[in-house]
Amino acid sequence: YFFDAVRKQMIRMNIPLEGTQIFTSLDLDAQTSAQKALTQHILDLESNRKNLQKNKENGQRLEGLVLTSENATGLVNVVVGGQSYRQTQFNRAIEGHRQIGSLVKPFIYLTALVQGIDSNSINPLTTVLDEKIEWVFDKKKWKPENYEKKFNGEVPIYFALKESLNAAAALLAQKVGLKNIIETLRQAGFNSKLTENPSLSLGATEHYPVEVLKAYQTLANFGNQQELSFIQRIEDSDAKIIYDFTTLKNQTLDFVSTQVLVGMMAETLKTGTAKSAKFLGWNQPSAGKTGTTSDNKDAWFAGFTPHHTALVWLGYDQSLSSKLTGGSGAVPVWYNLMKNYNKRWFEDDFKWSEDVEKRKVTLFNTDQETELVFRK
Repeated sequence: YFFDAVRKQMIRMNIPLEGTQIFTSLDLDAQTSAQKALTQHILDLESNRKNLQKNKENGQRLEGLVLTSENATGLVNVVVGGQSYRQTQFNRAIEGHRQIGSLVKPFIYLTALVQGIDSNSINPLTTVLDEKIEWVFDKKKWKPENYEKKFNGEVPIYFALKESLNAAAALLAQKVGLKNIIETLRQAGFNSKLTENPSLSLGATEHYPVEVLKAYQTLANFGNQQELSFIQRIEDSDAKIIYDFTTLKNQTLDFVSTQVLVGMMAETLKTGTAKSAKFLGWNQPSAGKTGTTSDNKDAWFAGFTPHHTALVWLGYDQSLSSKLTGGSGAVPVWYNLMKNYNKRWFEDDFKWSEDVEKRKVTLFNTDQETELVFRK
């Protein structure tokens, strides 16, 4: 799968494969770990869940993908495009084009944080209503439902994000404007077609996994966008360098607002929809977002540490419902990869700037304390 991605990058750059030496950014240990984590988790799921077992008996196999990149460089280290390249050469990590579901939500909250800069009126504790909403758009009515089929009333925005509340996200999207959200998504690195439609607020929009990886790496870098590459350099038959990947960063998202957002996203892994990572034993500085699309056809998790960004997807090529969520489907794969990956790196925190500060707050509806990041 990785070398397939390399070949496709060579074609895009119009550099022939023949007569060249290609130095890739493949991390073979991490690639092996990711492939094993995905295959084993699918095996476990298909053994323990009757609906998945039945689909398997009918010849429909659950599939998945894993992508990781280095935050400092933009070099991609892992490309797992499915359970087995021998069985199918369709590289889901590169060619898959799927709805991203709730992976869109951080960019809605970021848009709101940016809009509140001038008045300093929006922070993680700012409240939003999580209630029934009827959004009339283009003469059509749209009524989003929360996953749990219940509403929570007035909640802080960090809580709405970590619990991935649909109604709250839709209401916030209505307030900040779809056009502004699309602009934020573009600035982060999404380049597939985006249309002004209320369902955009719940991720009813299709993207390539590489786009998602790039956008989440932009968040990990506090709004600094950079290109991704599977290749470090290419030499011709005379050992002359004909391509040398250079990391070029461009501050496309607001630096301070993105830090506040990352602080909110860290709560997802502690007490939110990705808390299964904590139950599995993960307690390192990290942030992320689960994504579950309509009818549970796609289960996503995009998570990052200060060093790496990793994306996981599980689902069916036939777009069947797996009844999996991002938390149950994708997070365990991410954890099993990252626990090995991160052994090589210091367990240091994100490099927060002097423009922000951490404050202890009491978690909404509990007596537990947590730390959130605020603009100074």
